[in-house]
Amino acid sequence: MDKIEQNELLDEIIMMLMAALSLAGVKDESMDKALEEYQNIVEEMDDDAIYDYKAVRDIILKLKNTKRELFK
Repeated sequence: MDKIEQNELLDEIIMMLMAALSLAGVKDESMDKALEEYQNIVEEMDDDAIYDYKAVRDIILKLKNTKRELFK
């Protein structure tokens, strides 16, 4: 995979994540902060952790519990 393909894939992943956060109730004006907080949680995860839809859901639930001001 070349650099352009990697960037396109990352853009697609970010767009899907933004859609998931929006569906979970993140306020539009809080989306950048929610993505930043999401990334902070991901960085704390074990490198060997399986990163699937369950992990995404668990991180969003953790955000809902710890960063309530980001949600509607």
